[in-house]
Amino acid sequence: MSEQAVNVAVVLRFFADLTAPGLTRDERLRELADDAIWWTPGRGLISGRLSKNERMARSAILASALADFVMTPDFHGVLAGGDQVAIETVSSARNSITGQAYANCYHWRFTVREGRIVELREYMDSQHFADVFGDVTDLSDSR
Repeated sequence: MSEQAVNVAVVLRFFADLTAPGLTRDERLRELADDAIWWTPGRGLISGRLSKNERMARSAILASALADFVMTPDFHGVLAGGDQVAIETVSSARNSITGQAYANCYHWRFTVREGRIVELREYMDSQHFADVFGDVTDLSDSR
């Protein structure tokens, strides 16, 4: 199997684990290296250059406002070259506090080394995210 095929398989397992019901946090993140960096643009709770543990702690805060969150496993495009994998996805959810619907397109860029994700960059419409989950993004003042 080529390096690109191996790296794509790692990323697809990451999404399968991330969206699978009943898995523990560690099981969901087993494809991420211990020192992985997760970067998201914007100024919200999950924005910035965060370690795996920082991102998961902030995501747990955000989860209190999510209902019916679905990361669509149907990918709209996958590109791979060297240690890089890029994927387009769609997600939808509902803010469980306000009831407001959320639907967003994502572009993910992964760096995979030695079979583990060492960095991921998550691009989305951060304004739409803030419009729907803005009340929740202020729950943490640690930047």
